[in-house]
Amino acid sequence: MKRKERKTNHISSQATWREWSGLIVLMLPLFMLATDISVLYLAMPSISADLIPSSSQMLWILHIGEFLSISFVLTMGRLADRIGRRKLLIFGVSIYGIGSAFAAFALNPEMLIALRALLGIATATVMPASMALLRNMFVDQKQFSFAIALYISTFSAGSALGPPLGGFLVEYFWWGAAFLANIPFAALFLMFSWLLPTYRDRQAKNPDHVSVAFSLVSILGVIYGFQQIAENGIATTYIVSIAVGMIFGWLFIKRQQQLTDPLLDLNLFKFKTLSISLLAMLLIVLTFTAPDMLFAQYLQGVTGFSTAIAGLLLIFPALTSVIGTMIAPVLTKFFQVYIAMTLGVLVAIGGACIVIIGSSISNVPLLLTGVSLIGLGGGPIMTLGSDLIVSSAPMKRTSSASALTDVATGFGSGISIALLGSIATIIYRFSLNRAETDGVPSEAMNIASENIGSAMGIADSLPTETGMHLLHLAQNSFTLGMQVVYAITIVLMILTAFFILRPLKNNA
Repeated sequence: MKRKERKTNHISSQATWREWSGLIVLMLPLFMLATDISVLYLAMPSISADLIPSSSQMLWILHIGEFLSISFVLTMGRLADRIGRRKLLIFGVSIYGIGSAFAAFALNPEMLIALRALLGIATATVMPASMALLRNMFVDQKQFSFAIALYISTFSAGSALGPPLGGFLVEYFWWGAAFLANIPFAALFLMFSWLLPTYRDRQAKNPDHVSVAFSLVSILGVIYGFQQIAENGIATTYIVSIAVGMIFGWLFIKRQQQLTDPLLDLNLFKFKTLSISLLAMLLIVLTFTAPDMLFAQYLQGVTGFSTAIAGLLLIFPALTSVIGTMIAPVLTKFFQVYIAMTLGVLVAIGGACIVIIGSSISNVPLLLTGVSLIGLGGGPIMTLGSDLIVSSAPMKRTSSASALTDVATGFGSGISIALLGSIATIIYRFSLNRAETDGVPSEAMNIASENIGSAMGIADSLPTETGMHLLHLAQNSFTLGMQVVYAITIVLMILTAFFILRPLKNNA
């Protein structure tokens, strides 16, 4: 048995039908997670009407899974090497399927929050174990690059199909159907999981419990602080949360330096390609997340599309993201990796410029073209970045390297929403408060200054002409805030191209 495992781990031949079939199996849980994220947002109004959660409970229902997923991913990456990557993945998907079944019939907000927390911990098992298994299955670098492109494109496809799927399930069944939709994917994965190889680092020890605690407090503190600032604005509590998280992050790093078998092998950062790629992916996610959120609000608040129509329109950038992901391996046949990634950044920059122009003249086709180009350009960056991170790490540490990718993108997303989202809000309020109100009651102006959704709601309660005037002011202010954010992302992408991606030339 040992001889067979040794042969499997070091084989250099081309992948067979079993490896390609195993890739499809690995894509199932990722597709499930991608659709589940987007479906939950559409299901929240129905959940609110049924379970009647408080505003604080609503936020925890939405975010507790994300918080715990990012917080546990380093631990799960290490655990995957300890107990076996396939075994951990089977356990995680099983828990996700069972948790989804119970969540569909949650009796109160507290029960749903607890189950969403369980789903978050289960989610943390998927990416580290899956990406590491891909490296075991596809030893040939060209095949691995193509496999990882297919794998990552699954997330974009799931994100694209999530809104229309969620809208259908919630409208024709009930909000619990959104959770039950996860069960067939989990069942199919478990049915065909035998196609996946086994891998276990027999020299790995159990994770250091103190390191696990430090990493949880560190990541959860920072992510929670940024997310709450994005939701509620700057407050002392959230600043303290970020500060505490950073202190525990420092303690975590110090402890890893002292351990002979650390939870996170800091030697991974000695690989310049891995470090640069991680930073590049963090910056790109930081650049894309808030603008995506603002654009979705723009479609509903400024152009006036319904939620269903806006969801359908958002399929276009998701599909171009899939295309960008799939052409990434093709680009590397003609260009070196760092050039292919830089080309993706340039395409995304062009898309951001088009969005600014399109929003200035209220041209929806032009706007969709712009965000679609951003999706197209982002595909190669995320795919090739993930490829470089996993490929540059030693085989027995690919789970930890993949976990670092999740942590980097999680931080990028949280900082993007908190920082860029706050900038958009500040500009929106400043512009609206300086506008000519022409008889709009001050109380209505105060409500409208909260966000574009509040402006739409209060405008409907005012006399027609006054309401239309207020809505017009709010739409112009929101558009200005979105344009400024897209302008900032252009600067960030230029910096990414010059100061982050360029050093890969020396390591390509």
